Amino acid sequence: MKLRFKRWLEQLQSSYWVIPSIMAVVGLLLVPAQQLLHQLLPEQLLQLAFFVHLQNLDVATVRSVLATVAATAIGTASVVFSVSIVVLSLTASQFGPRLLKNFLKQGVAQLTLGTFIATFMFSLFALTLVDSTVSGVNLNYLLMTLTLAFGAGSFFVLIFYIHHIATFIQAPRVIDDVSRSLMARLKMLPQIDTGTKPTGRSQPDQEEDTDPGQLRDLITPRSGYVQAIDFDALLQQASSHDLHLRLPVYPGQFVLIGQVIATLRPAQSIADDLLNELLAAFSIGNERTATQDLSFALDQLVEIAVRALSPGINDPFTAINCIDQLAAGLSLLADRELPAARLYDAQGILRISKPRMGYSNLLDAAFGQIREHGQRDQAVSTHLQNTLQKLHELPLTDDYREAVILHIKELREHIPLLPPARQA
Repeated sequence: MKLRFKRWLEQLQSSYWVIPSIMAVVGLLLVPAQQLLHQLLPEQLLQLAFFVHLQNLDVATVRSVLATVAATAIGTASVVFSVSIVVLSLTASQFGPRLLKNFLKQGVAQLTLGTFIATFMFSLFALTLVDSTVSGVNLNYLLMTLTLAFGAGSFFVLIFYIHHIATFIQAPRVIDDVSRSLMARLKMLPQIDTGTKPTGRSQPDQEEDTDPGQLRDLITPRSGYVQAIDFDALLQQASSHDLHLRLPVYPGQFVLIGQVIATLRPAQSIADDLLNELLAAFSIGNERTATQDLSFALDQLVEIAVRALSPGINDPFTAINCIDQLAAGLSLLADRELPAARLYDAQGILRISKPRMGYSNLLDAAFGQIREHGQRDQAVSTHLQNTLQKLHELPLTDDYREAVILHIKELREHIPLLPPARQA
């Protein structure tokens, strides 16, 4: 349930209608709330010259101001929407369509659009309350005050939006945004505890039974990407029904309809209702997400680098920037544990076996394609070698260090004329 809520929250964050819709409703609700707001204001505040002047305005002036603000707000909202579409098109063509969600998650475009829509909704429906009174006091002053506040706020929000757009479409800013997402995901991994030995297993691992009569397959009902797997729910069900689950799939992998996503043993204790509950632990959708997919943010940076190295763009400096950010993210793994390939219940019994993303897999995902596409550029290849050398000099685990050494060797095999790595 927690995993599904997290996925639902991520979808709302990257949607373009949630924030503008909420702000439009707020702007609309402020119209009938005028009487309540008037009662909450202290009498001394109403004696200020500004409010006295607004109370003396004639009805025609108030209607004219409200209509002008409403027309301006809806016109500017259309401009904001058009500019956002242009930025999305530019981002998709220059950096890749998979980076569009990064722009949508910023929330600045939705906030700006919502501000102008809320201003329009308030000004338009406020026209129905012009010249209304409460206890003999005309509410025009309150309508004008809120309208002017909406108009001034919209102006400053528009300035901030223009600044945000001008800075966000720059390549270093886009790369930094993706890099921060990568680091945030890697920092969620548990740190290596060097003072204690790994625990959680009270008996030897069971040998996997290959007898088809003892196994039952869990079949996916649709094709798509494995966005997330609720391992806690699977572990609870496996422990409750004394099962062992072997998962051949992992988050980020594309599965076909009818493909086996889990093999369960023993088959005798598995009912159809239990299969449906286990199937609900797998979140399968039309696109990859960064919820549990470690290589998702890596692939985004790699896509920017590969596009920069294409003959049509030929921008090695952007590729070098991506290499630096990839190394910065991978350096966090020096004291982090990768997700375990085996999960045990509270009694130390093996319940789930799944593929393990190793250090070599992550290094290959980060630098494999850049190595292939950058071998024509001496500066990129040299920088990649020096980056791997700096990564090798960090206090890494033995497995991690061996993986880095292997990739340095592969790089020199692909590009034998590389100069020696620069020592730190």
